[in-house]
Parts: sequence; structure tokens; C-alpha cells
Amino acid sequence: MAISAGRYNFLRNLQEDTTNIHKLFWLVKDPNDNNELVLKSAVNKANTKVEYEIMIKLDHKNIIKVIDCVTFTHAGCEYFGISMKFMRNGDLEKFIISKKNEIPLNWTQNDALRLIVQFIAGLSYLHEREIIHRDLKPSNIFLGPESELVIGDFGISDSLQTTRMTRVVGTDNYLPPEAIEEQEEETLSFSRDIWGCGVVIYMISYLKHPFTVASRRKTIDNICEVLVKIHENENRFIKCDGLIRICLQKAPENRVPNGSILSKNRSIENLIYQLKSGIPPSQFNFSENIADVLQSVNAKLLRDISQLRKSHEETTKELQEIKTTKIYSLEGQLNGLDFYFGNDKYTTRNVIMKSRENTSFSIRSIFKAVDLGLRRINLKFYWNNGVDSVYKKWRVRSPARQKKNGEYEDWELAISNSERRIKFRTTAENIRPENGEVSLKVEGIESISRNGPYGEEAIVTCKFNISGGYIRWNIEFLE
Repeated sequence: MAISAGRYNFLRNLQEDTTNIHKLFWLVKDPNDNNELVLKSAVNKANTKVEYEIMIKLDHKNIIKVIDCVTFTHAGCEYFGISMKFMRNGDLEKFIISKKNEIPLNWTQNDALRLIVQFIAGLSYLHEREIIHRDLKPSNIFLGPESELVIGDFGISDSLQTTRMTRVVGTDNYLPPEAIEEQEEETLSFSRDIWGCGVVIYMISYLKHPFTVASRRKTIDNICEVLVKIHENENRFIKCDGLIRICLQKAPENRVPNGSILSKNRSIENLIYQLKSGIPPSQFNFSENIADVLQSVNAKLLRDISQLRKSHEETTKELQEIKTTKIYSLEGQLNGLDFYFGNDKYTTRNVIMKSRENTSFSIRSIFKAVDLGLRRINLKFYWNNGVDSVYKKWRVRSPARQKKNGEYEDWELAISNSERRIKFRTTAENIRPENGEVSLKVEGIESISRNGPYGEEAIVTCKFNISGGYIRWNIEFLE
């Protein structure tokens, strides 16, 4: 029998300890788009929901992308699950072990910086939003193709709304000295993450933990006394060493204040600039000369412009292949769609498009994108002779009619001068040429009631004539 979790289909178990039923890490498939995702689920719904609420608000290329949340039952337990992007190259811890065992070892400072810069960029994003991760370590950092790196696992993260005391949590080897020495409580601050950042940078650079030895007691002593050896291998990692030094300080106040300030460090500012400019880490320019870096960024922009031009040419060619008759065949798909004039919503099932045989349609623009496996295009329909749109059952109340010489003006004039008519006309005029020239005519009065809830009122049929404009529609081609 196939296993499922909400709408997701189970593919395989990703966790090493399969006996732990309180937490599940599954590789799943979303049947809506066939994408493979990681589903992190837990019996403790409250904690997992807090983690989801933090993660769903984050949107950064160096933070794991959360897709959705689901609740489901498995093996007699109720779970709350968080679905997120699947990073196919695994976590940083496994990468470090694999790289360390390579013979011969070919690992340079530039290789390390490609990962470190992304890690710092993600941490800077979190700290700018006053989020403390609290458990930064290689097993919570994940890798993708082209040296892509993202920070994940926000299970014990917190928001720095106020400085307060909190229970010490986390992994011993990655705790800062103050957390180990205080044991029971620690002050919630960015310094906790900065310490973890220093440990991770060291491990990326030297492919080993800065403090861990065979004896656990000695490891704790190394952390508390900050006995870390840097400047190894004849200063091959001198830039990394500088970052490590300002993070791994015993006193929290002596560490760099937060990830945002760390990202502005002179040793990496050129790389951060390239990352923000969209240059993949695999294509970083490591020159110290800013002119060389700017040249790389400009070359990237020129490539992007060239690609956009090519895409435009391909789209234009496809547009030419779409005939007006094909658009007419999609008329049924337009029924029931909503469109707006200002804050007033209209629905196409209430609007009759008339005089099609006398109207010349032409398509002037098209936008194509891939969304959930569907081909979606955005069309603008232009016309030359005008389209009569009949809006039925428009309720007009007596305040719209003015007395002249003791007599009420006729309903057509009242409607033409009503606030709603003026609002419609003003809105249309303000956003021309989209709506072209707008005129209104009363086709007929369906009923008049002198005892309505607001006094005298009429139900009328009105016709708006719109000429020389266009309508935008989103249409999905399902073939």
C-alpha cells in the first residue's frame, strides 16, 4: 500500500535512525508538479508549527525554501509536516568528510570562500530580520549544484524581539563558551549565531572541527578557553582566518555584532557584491581589483540582456503562430473571470461581449511562463470598432435623481450623472489607453420600486461602450 502524507507521495526515508517515530524525514513527490521535496514532520506539532511560521516568511536564495505544511497520520501518530526544497548534494557535514578523505586533497581558499560567502549572506538575511538560528552547524547546512548553499533546520530558532534569558539548547560541540559555562540559561542574542558561524567557517576552510578531540572533557575545555589553531598551511586561508578570528572570541561583546556587519567585511565584500548581482559562486572573480569585479558583473548583465532578447524573439515568433481563430475558440475559458475598474469588481459572466463580428481583434503582446507544468500566456486584446458591454441589473437609488422645477429628472440622465457613473468614467479615463473611450447608455428600466429599503430605486440595464482600448486576460493552454 502506498504511503502518503497529505497530498504528498512517499518515496524514501532520509533519516539514519528509522526507529525514531517522533520525527520523520522523508523524500516525497508532489503529484501537482512531480517535484521531489523533503518533508520534515514531528509528533510535537506546537514546536514544528513555530518552526514553520518562522521559515515560511523567509525568502532568500541562501535559506532553504519552504513550500507548504501538511498534517497527516502515520503508524498511529499524528504529524505536522513542513515540505521544503530538496537539496540533492546533501548536507555540509557529509561534504566535509568526503572532501577530507580525497587523495590528493585539492582544497583552496577560493573553494572555501564560495561556500562561506553564501553562508554569511544567508545569516545576514536572518539577522536583519531579527531571527536567531541557534543551531548553526554543518549538518544543518545543505548543498546543491554549482556550489549552491542554503541554511536549514530552524527547529530551535527564535526571534530577537527583546533581550531575554532562555534555556540552553543546541549541540555541545557548537555551543559558545558562555552557554556551556552558564549551563541552565543563556542570554538570547546574535552572538550565539556568530560563534556558530566561526566554527562553520573554520570547518569549511580546514575540513575539521576547531575544538573537537577524542576526550569530551578536553573538547569542552578547548571551547571554553577558545583554544583554536588558525594560520595553518602557510596562511593559505588567510581571508578565512580573519573571519574566524572576529567570530571565535570568548567574550560575546568582542565578537562581530551580527551577520549583517560580518557580510560587510573587506575580505569578502567583493564576493558578496557578485553574489547579490546574480553571479553563481562557481563563476566568482576572486580578484582584489574592484575594476575586475565590476567587469565580471557587467559581463553577467550583458549575458542576461542577450538571453532576454533571445527569449523575446522566440516569444514573438510563437505569437505570430497564434491565430485569432484560436483565441476565439478559447472564449469559454473567459466566462466567469473577474476584472476590475478601480475598486469595483466585474465578472465576465455578467458582461456580454457584443458585436464581435464588427470588431477587429489583434494581439499586441504575449507573456509565457511555466507555472505548475501549465503553459500560461498573458494576452492583450486590442479592438478598433468598439465592444459593447452590457451590465445587467444595476440598482440605482433615488438620491441619484435630482429635482428640477419640482420634477425628478429622468432615470437615464440620473444614471449618467450618478456618482457611480462618474466614478466609472473617471477610473476609465485615468487608466487609458487600457479602457479606451468609455460611454454609457441606459438600455432599459427593468423595474421601479418606490418602497425600497433606501426609498425609490430602479433596476436598470446599462450598456458601456468601450472603444480603442484593450483587455488583458490570462489563458492557460493545457495541451
